This record gives sequence, C-alpha cells and structure tokens, in this order.
Amino acid sequence: MEVYNTDYALYVQDGEHEPKQATNFTPVIETAYFNLEDPQDIPAYLGIELILEDGSMRRLTLPMTSNLARRIVAEEPRAVLLKTGYAPLVQKYIVGQLSKTGRPSECQRGVYLPGNGTYRLADGQRITVWNGRVAGSSEFKVPYVIKPNSNYQIVNRIENPMQTLVNALLANDAALILPVTYAFLVSRRDVLTAEQHPLQGGLYITGVQSSGKTTLARRVFGYTERIGTPGKAALVLEAVSTEASVRDTLSENPGCVVIIDDLVKSSSRTIEAHRKKLGGAMLRLAANEGDSTKKGKTGKTDHRDCTSGIALTAEFVLDGVSELTHSIFVHLEKKVKSD
Repeated sequence: MEVYNTDYALYVQDGEHEPKQATNFTPVIETAYFNLEDPQDIPAYLGIELILEDGSMRRLTLPMTSNLARRIVAEEPRAVLLKTGYAPLVQKYIVGQLSKTGRPSECQRGVYLPGNGTYRLADGQRITVWNGRVAGSSEFKVPYVIKPNSNYQIVNRIENPMQTLVNALLANDAALILPVTYAFLVSRRDVLTAEQHPLQGGLYITGVQSSGKTTLARRVFGYTERIGTPGKAALVLEAVSTEASVRDTLSENPGCVVIIDDLVKSSSRTIEAHRKKLGGAMLRLAANEGDSTKKGKTGKTDHRDCTSGIALTAEFVLDGVSELTHSIFVHLEKKVKSD
C-alpha cells in the first residue's frame, strides 16, 4: 500500500483500487534535530510544518516517536486521521523524508539540547543553555531545539561532583572560593528572585597590575564560549564599553556571569571618571536598582531586568556608599596561580 500527498492531504492506494484519503493534512519536515552524542541516524525531535486541507499551516516541534500521526492529531485540533489503520503509513511518509536531511531545498539538520547545561558541539565550540535559551545566541546559526528542564546538568558528568569541587577549591588559591560560589548563586538567580530574595550586587575583583584579576575571572566565568571562536569567553566586555551595551548583555544572558574587564587607573581624568561611572552604574544595574530600559521596534519603551551576574576587574576600589554595599570583594594580594 502506497501513500502520497495531493491537495494538502495524504492518500493511500492499494494496487489498482481507488485511492482513499488518509488525512486532511500533509506533514512536511522542516528540521530534524539530532542528539549531540547519540547515533545520528534517528533524530530526537522534528520540526514539522503541517499543511492543512484548507491551505492553512501550523508549525509543530514534536519528539520522534513510533506514532507521529496520533501525536499530530493530539497537538492540532483541526488535524484528522480518517482511519487509525492508516497511522503506520503516515509514519512511513514522514520518516521517508529523513533520508533527504541536509539536501538543498529539503529538511535541514539541527541540534537537540536536552535542557540546562554546557555542551560541546561537533566543531569543538561549547555553548551554555539556561532557562530555554542559548547564552549569547545571536551568532549561533545552527537550528536547535531545547527540552524544558528545571535541573542543571553537564555532559560528561563526574562522580561525587560536590566533593570533587570542594577538594579542587581547597587545593587551589583561596581567591577561587568567592567567585565559584558567586557563579553558583547567579546560576539560580531566577529562583532567588521568585522567592523574594533578589541578588543585591556583583563581584568586584581588585588587585595590583598583573596580579591575575582577568585570568581569575575568565577561568571561573568563561565557560560560555564565543560562537565561532572555541576557547574564547563570550561574555567579556571591556571597561570602555557603553552602558547601553552592558545593559543589553546583562538582560539577555540569564544565569551567566558577565565580566567587565580592566577598570584601570588612567593618566586621563576623563577616562578614569568614565570607568568609575560605568563600574558604579553596572553594580546598581546588577542589583536591578538602576533604570534599565530599551526602546523596541514598535517604539515602545520596555523595562529590562538584569538576569545575569556581573564580575568587575579593577585596579581601584569604587568608594561610593552604593557601590560598596553592592559589591562582593575579592582582593588579590599576590599573583593567582593559573595552572
């Protein structure tokens, strides 16, 4: 028995008998999403464009199952499977499209990300997923789908992770303890906010020149890599950045820590004043005490909350009362070991 589509519906034909309508829709696979580590012949999810008999369309993202026809009917009230016995034939029609994955004008290949965590892609780059988003995803061009997940997980997990972490902290420089603790705190900022315990500030790493401030920040918070540049931390902004660019970054990367690097002394009073002003403003924004707004495409001004953490590296300490009360200080009195 063969199955084919015509007039936005699927039909089945058995030998020389008249064709019979099987559905009032035609399912077209737009994207097949594959697991990163599992065998690549069967996708985990499918992005399906459903073309209904009346010409209307509906896009669905469904897990790959052995009975996609019934899943489609369950998800789309207008979709009808005219006879339950036709379900295997509809499955055959859909699966047959997978053999064309990656060909021009056919369904494209994507990546399935099973919830929160840090993942290594085939090209070697790492990406971090948090709360249904890929951090710094504006340049991430690969189609992807994320499974909703309330638990943080890391691929290539290790046994007894907390004991391993404690042992690693004890074996390294004491300056690591506060930054690592802050990273964990920021990773659940959404929970703190929901429970009425909002994060009240950021991490402020100070020390003399060449003491390893930037190295420390990048080693602890650089787990999110820049798209297309493996090994390069994504969320690192220079102290000469504009307040607007920092505000955007703080609101668009939930659960991650943004590094504001190199608040250094300057022979120019104007430059040093700008750096101090930026540092103070960013600490207030990190506590959601600053006025962070952005005008959208429609012209409407929207308030944007800070969803990230912030780590500043500086040669000097901001002396304003507001800055002092919104800072967790890490002072480097000697060069941090980086091996």
